[in-house]
Amino acid sequence: MRIAIPVHGDKLNSHFGQSRTFRIFTATMQPPAIEGSMDLACPEGCGCGQLGAFLQANQVNVVLVGGIGAGALQHLNQAGLEVIAGVGSLPPEQLAAEFVAGKLVGSGATCQSHGHHGGMGHGHGHGHGNGHGHRHGQCQCRQPRQAAATGA
Repeated sequence: MRIAIPVHGDKLNSHFGQSRTFRIFTATMQPPAIEGSMDLACPEGCGCGQLGAFLQANQVNVVLVGGIGAGALQHLNQAGLEVIAGVGSLPPEQLAAEFVAGKLVGSGATCQSHGHHGGMGHGHGHGHGNGHGHRHGQCQCRQPRQAAATGA
């Protein structure tokens, strides 16, 4: 499995559509483990409408994001990517590890105030692992929330 997290330096880039670099984690689910990571830069001129195809071409299965517009979310879903939105501001390595362990649940936050994304609606942040469902949320662009994590 390959997990993509938009980054700016060593931190989560909280605005997916502004992302130019993704940290790609290679992981196994049984047993849950992160096997490695690498940074992947987007090609010049790649916008949020092309990111789904770009990530899919790089064998990504899951994208963990902070804020994401409805249009970008739709493009990722159309590319067959699972999207966990509203993951908070934890370091990328911790986000990937919690996802693989089945502990990461996003708020489902999407940003609807950015005119270039168009459309109204909401996204779903799907939990991964035992007992986690999906949650609906409001735009958290101005007030990011920490992702919920359960104890080990």
